[in-house]
Amino acid sequence: MNKVVLLCRPGFEKECAAEITDKAGKREIFGFARVKENAGYVIYECYQPEDGEKLISELPFSSLIFARQWFVVGNCCNIYRRKTELRRLSACCRA
Repeated sequence: MNKVVLLCRPGFEKECAAEITDKAGKREIFGFARVKENAGYVIYECYQPEDGEKLISELPFSSLIFARQWFVVGNCCNIYRRKTELRRLSACCRA
């Protein structure tokens, strides 16, 4: 799985995205952040297929300032288009 979802306070998505991009880059886990203003989450999409899991295992969660929770997802659902993104994502992760 190549995507890491980071939950944060609404309004802090840009800071959360910058933080995960920086910390992932220092570990040579490259990708890009998808940010939706005031959504309360950031999706860091890694370029390599298994780098999401690698990032979660190598980066201590306690080193993150802006993220409240994080988890890895794959391509099991499209979460970018609707207002119910987090509900769909939650259902996808339960499956």
